[in-house]
Amino acid sequence: MLINTELKYGGGVRKPVVDDNLTKVENVLKEHPAIRQVAVTYQQDGQGENYLVAYLVGDLAVDRMPLKSECWCEDDQGKRVKLGIADISHNGVCLLNTPQNWSIGKTINLYLDLPGMIYPLRIPTKVVWHQRQQNSWLDALGEWSLGRKSDRSVGKTSILRNRTGVLFATTPDTLKFLQSKIKELSNQSGVSVQDLRNSEPRIPLHTNVRVCFADGRSFGWETENISLTGMRIRGVDGIWKKGTELQLVLRLPGSTVKLNLRATVWWHKGSQAGLRLHLTPEEEAVIDEGIQYVIFTQGLSLSNLHYLLAAKLTPELIPHNFVMLEEMPFDIHGRVDVSALPKPDFLT
Repeated sequence: MLINTELKYGGGVRKPVVDDNLTKVENVLKEHPAIRQVAVTYQQDGQGENYLVAYLVGDLAVDRMPLKSECWCEDDQGKRVKLGIADISHNGVCLLNTPQNWSIGKTINLYLDLPGMIYPLRIPTKVVWHQRQQNSWLDALGEWSLGRKSDRSVGKTSILRNRTGVLFATTPDTLKFLQSKIKELSNQSGVSVQDLRNSEPRIPLHTNVRVCFADGRSFGWETENISLTGMRIRGVDGIWKKGTELQLVLRLPGSTVKLNLRATVWWHKGSQAGLRLHLTPEEEAVIDEGIQYVIFTQGLSLSNLHYLLAAKLTPELIPHNFVMLEEMPFDIHGRVDVSALPKPDFLT
C-alpha cells in the first residue's frame, strides 16, 4: 500500500514511499551482526518534507567521548539533583543516576559545569532514551558497604543506576559554544569524538594475547582495544611498570597470521595498561587489515550501514539518517511506539 507522501533521501531525489519497503529496509538492517533492534519510519521537517530515518539499538559507533564528570538539574520542588556524566557528544549527553520517573520526550534544564568553564551553563535538553535498571535490596546493601547511596525517592528496591540520553535543545550560539568546548576537551584528553574509521581508529577488541616479559615470564591475557599505534590490555594489578619492554603474540579476528610484536608499557592504572606498539610496515598492514575486518563485521561505524544497504536496496530506500538508541520505545501492545521515537538532529 502506498503512503500518501514523498521521501527525500541523500541524493535529493523524491519518490513515493511504499510501507512494505520499510519492512524490507528493517529486514536488511537486522542482518547486521551489531544491530539488535530496528525501526524504520519517516520524519517530517517544518516545511512538510519527509525523510526516511532508521532507529537502531546495537553496538554501532556513535560520536560520543567518555567524560567522567558531574552536572545537576532541579526537581519539581526546585531542589538540586546531582547527576553523573558517562559521555558527551556534539549534540547531547549520556547521564547517569537519573530519576526513575524520567521518560522519553521529557524536557530537562541541565546545569553543565564542564572542565575549564568559569560558570555552570544552563542548557535545555530533551530526553531521547531512558534506561531503567532495577536492583534488589541485597544489591543496595552492597552499595551501602561501598559508601554509595540508594535512591530513597523511588523506594528501596532501586539504586541510582538509571542511564538517560538527552539532546541539547538550546540556541545556535550556545550550541556552538558547547561544541567548541567539547572539541577542546577532546583535544586535551586525546580522545576523538569523530567516527572510528577516521585517521587512527581505536576499536574495542576483546581477543587473547600472550604477553612475554624480558625476564622470561609469560601470561595469557585479553586485549580491550587496539589501534595502529597501541593497545589497551587488562592483566594483573602491580605487574606493570612504565617503560617496560614486552613481546606480544596475538592473532587478530579474521586473520591467519600470528603476530609477534614489540611493545612498551606507556601507562598503567591498576590491572590496566596502555602499550605503545613498535610495528614494521608489514605488521602495520596486518593490524590495519584486522581493524577494518572488525569494523566491517562488528559494525563499529554507521558509515558501513550505507554499504550494507546499497548492496541490497535501491537508492530511494537507503535512510537519510541513522539514529542510535540505547533502547527501543514500545507501547503496551509490544509494538514500537513511533510517536516516542526522537527526531534526528538535522530536523530539530
